[in-house]
Amino acid sequence: VGQAPVKFLWFPGQPHGLQKITHQLRKMKEEIKWIDKHLFQKEDERNEALKEESPLATQILLSKSRSDMGYYGTMNGGSLVPDMVELGDDTIALGRFEVTVAQYSAFKEADFDAIDANRPMLGLSKADIEAYLSWLSQKTGATYRLPNAKEVEKLHDLGRKEAKHQNNLNFWAGYELTATDVEALQAELGKIEGSLVKSVGSHAVVKVKDKVMLFDLGGNAAEYYLENGQIKTYDYSAYDFVDPFSETSSTVPANTGFRVVREK
Repeated sequence: VGQAPVKFLWFPGQPHGLQKITHQLRKMKEEIKWIDKHLFQKEDERNEALKEESPLATQILLSKSRSDMGYYGTMNGGSLVPDMVELGDDTIALGRFEVTVAQYSAFKEADFDAIDANRPMLGLSKADIEAYLSWLSQKTGATYRLPNAKEVEKLHDLGRKEAKHQNNLNFWAGYELTATDVEALQAELGKIEGSLVKSVGSHAVVKVKDKVMLFDLGGNAAEYYLENGQIKTYDYSAYDFVDPFSETSSTVPANTGFRVVREK
């Protein structure tokens, strides 16, 4: 008494005996955390002030995802390769971003403009992607591939749910875009010099599961996946309309990149 700090937690509309399951769970977690800290001297490594999906947490994550050169990815044997996110102990890992220009250029041993280094690599053929995946697998000693139809079903759904925070035509419209305005708005895109596709990680992070954060779902570049030996597209590019009444999407190869999967 008098040696531990006091924290007040307010559960709106609840009596002294909490009735909502979520509130009961929060109460239990707070009590266990207090006992661990003040009776067993077990410190919680998490910073309560830093929320995992906050803008600050996103910037910290982006900083950790950069190589020493400032490009997204990690160095492996002198080559820049994708930054991967483990989905669990015994399952696949996903690229945190789409494969970038700098990462693909490491495979091609080609020069690139530093301005474009962190942009997604767009418009590749199936043969180009397969060659990159083969090189990446040999380089790292792991097996890399494109996502399959089952995997992208969830990724596409997550992208749709987070679309209002991502780089797509809805974002560029600046208002609640409807299907009736899409064609007229797309007619204006030809007046733009350069590309609406930004560097990866330019918009909000997407939470896939606990502590698993990915970027660029729901916008920026559409992505390829493999089904029955054929590459197909899912997700949305900066030029695509996210229709709240339709789950399908369509885009062109020039606005389509790819995200890699690493087998366990």
